[in-house]
Amino acid sequence: MSELITVAPKSPFKGVINGESLAPDRLATLSASQLGALRLPVEGQGTVALGDLCRIQGDGATTLRCDGDWSAVSGLGRGMASGRLEFTGNSGSDLGVAMQGGVIVARGDAGANIGGAPAGASKGMTGGEI
Repeated sequence: MSELITVAPKSPFKGVINGESLAPDRLATLSASQLGALRLPVEGQGTVALGDLCRIQGDGATTLRCDGDWSAVSGLGRGMASGRLEFTGNSGSDLGVAMQGGVIVARGDAGANIGGAPAGASKGMTGGEI
Protein backbone atom coordinates (compact mmCIF):
# COMPACT_ATOMS: atom_id res chain seq x y z
CA MET A 1 0.00 0.00 0.00
CA SER A 2 1.06 3.54 -0.68
CA GLU A 3 -0.22 7.00 0.20
CA LEU A 4 -0.85 7.94 -3.40
CA ILE A 5 -1.61 6.39 -6.78
CA THR A 6 -0.10 8.43 -9.62
CA VAL A 7 -1.06 7.89 -13.26
CA ALA A 8 0.51 9.74 -16.18
CA PRO A 9 -0.02 9.24 -19.92
CA LYS A 10 2.82 7.43 -21.69
CA SER A 11 1.96 9.50 -24.77
CA PRO A 12 -0.92 11.81 -25.73
CA PHE A 13 -4.25 9.98 -25.58
CA LYS A 14 -5.77 9.08 -28.95
CA GLY A 15 -9.56 9.19 -29.05
CA VAL A 16 -12.05 9.96 -26.30
CA ILE A 17 -11.59 7.71 -23.28
CA ASN A 18 -14.35 6.89 -20.82
CA GLY A 19 -12.68 7.30 -17.42
CA GLU A 20 -15.73 6.72 -15.21
CA SER A 21 -14.03 3.80 -13.45
CA LEU A 22 -11.17 6.09 -12.36
CA ALA A 23 -12.27 7.28 -8.95
CA PRO A 24 -10.13 6.92 -5.83
CA ASP A 25 -12.77 5.11 -3.79
CA ARG A 26 -13.05 2.42 -6.47
CA LEU A 27 -9.30 2.01 -7.00
CA ALA A 28 -8.16 1.91 -3.35
CA THR A 29 -8.48 -1.87 -3.04
CA LEU A 30 -6.65 -2.70 -6.29
CA SER A 31 -3.07 -3.95 -6.52
CA ALA A 32 -0.64 -2.42 -8.99
CA SER A 33 -1.20 -5.27 -11.46
CA GLN A 34 -4.99 -4.93 -11.15
CA LEU A 35 -4.72 -1.18 -11.80
CA GLY A 36 -2.67 -1.82 -14.92
CA ALA A 37 -5.20 -4.38 -16.17
CA LEU A 38 -8.21 -2.08 -15.66
CA ARG A 39 -9.96 -1.73 -19.05
CA LEU A 40 -11.12 1.69 -20.24
CA PRO A 41 -13.50 2.16 -23.19
CA VAL A 42 -12.00 4.23 -26.01
CA GLU A 43 -14.40 5.68 -28.57
CA GLY A 44 -14.19 3.67 -31.76
CA GLN A 45 -11.42 1.38 -30.45
CA GLY A 46 -13.02 -0.98 -27.91
CA THR A 47 -11.23 -1.09 -24.56
CA VAL A 48 -7.59 -0.49 -23.62
CA ALA A 49 -5.76 -1.44 -20.41
CA LEU A 50 -4.85 1.49 -18.18
CA GLY A 51 -1.30 0.13 -18.02
CA ASP A 52 -1.00 0.37 -21.81
CA LEU A 53 -1.98 4.05 -21.70
CA CYS A 54 -0.29 5.24 -18.52
CA ARG A 55 2.65 4.90 -16.20
CA ILE A 56 1.24 3.87 -12.81
CA GLN A 57 2.92 4.30 -9.44
CA GLY A 58 1.47 3.15 -6.13
CA ASP A 59 -1.53 1.08 -5.15
CA GLY A 60 -4.05 0.71 -2.35
CA ALA A 61 -4.39 4.46 -1.77
CA THR A 62 -7.40 6.77 -1.51
CA THR A 63 -5.64 9.61 -3.34
CA LEU A 64 -5.37 9.43 -7.12
CA ARG A 65 -3.15 12.00 -8.86
CA CYS A 66 -3.45 12.36 -12.63
CA ASP A 67 -0.34 14.02 -14.05
CA GLY A 68 -0.27 15.50 -17.55
CA ASP A 69 -3.08 16.19 -19.97
CA TRP A 70 -6.34 14.28 -19.28
CA SER A 71 -8.60 16.45 -21.46
CA ALA A 72 -9.45 13.47 -23.71
CA VAL A 73 -10.77 11.47 -20.75
CA SER A 74 -14.42 11.99 -19.78
CA GLY A 75 -16.21 11.08 -16.56
CA LEU A 76 -13.24 11.00 -14.19
CA GLY A 77 -14.46 10.80 -10.59
CA ARG A 78 -18.04 10.09 -11.67
CA GLY A 79 -20.13 9.13 -8.65
CA MET A 80 -17.14 9.06 -6.30
CA ALA A 81 -18.11 8.89 -2.65
CA SER A 82 -14.78 9.43 -0.92
CA GLY A 83 -11.08 9.98 -1.47
CA ARG A 84 -9.10 12.64 -3.28
CA LEU A 85 -8.64 13.08 -7.03
CA GLU A 86 -5.96 15.56 -8.15
CA PHE A 87 -5.00 16.90 -11.58
CA THR A 88 -1.72 18.64 -12.33
CA GLY A 89 -2.89 19.38 -15.89
CA ASN A 90 -6.19 19.57 -17.75
CA SER A 91 -9.13 17.23 -17.15
CA GLY A 92 -11.89 16.22 -19.54
CA SER A 93 -15.64 16.67 -19.59
CA ASP A 94 -18.01 15.38 -16.89
CA LEU A 95 -15.41 15.60 -14.11
CA GLY A 96 -17.09 14.70 -10.83
CA VAL A 97 -20.52 14.13 -12.37
CA ALA A 98 -22.96 12.76 -9.76
CA MET A 99 -20.23 13.02 -7.10
CA GLN A 100 -21.39 12.09 -3.59
CA GLY A 101 -18.31 12.83 -1.50
CA GLY A 102 -14.56 13.30 -1.50
CA VAL A 103 -12.45 16.07 -2.99
CA ILE A 104 -11.38 16.87 -6.55
CA VAL A 105 -8.53 19.34 -7.10
CA ALA A 106 -8.20 20.54 -10.70
CA ARG A 107 -5.18 22.78 -11.28
CA GLY A 108 -5.65 23.04 -15.06
CA ASP A 109 -8.68 23.54 -17.24
CA ALA A 110 -11.69 21.29 -16.72
CA GLY A 111 -14.07 20.28 -19.50
CA ALA A 112 -17.82 20.85 -19.70
CA ASN A 113 -20.36 19.69 -17.09
CA ILE A 114 -17.98 19.65 -14.11
CA GLY A 115 -19.93 18.36 -11.09
CA GLY A 116 -23.06 18.27 -13.22
CA ALA A 117 -25.86 15.82 -13.73
CA PRO A 118 -25.49 12.71 -15.88
CA ALA A 119 -27.62 12.56 -19.00
CA GLY A 120 -31.29 12.16 -18.06
CA ALA A 121 -30.77 12.94 -14.35
CA SER A 122 -32.37 15.88 -12.59
CA LYS A 123 -29.40 16.74 -10.36
CA GLY A 124 -25.62 16.48 -10.33
CA MET A 125 -23.24 16.17 -7.42
CA THR A 126 -24.85 15.85 -3.99
CA GLY A 127 -21.73 15.95 -1.85
CA GLY A 128 -18.01 16.45 -1.89
CA GLU A 129 -15.95 19.40 -3.09
CA ILE A 130 -14.42 20.44 -6.41
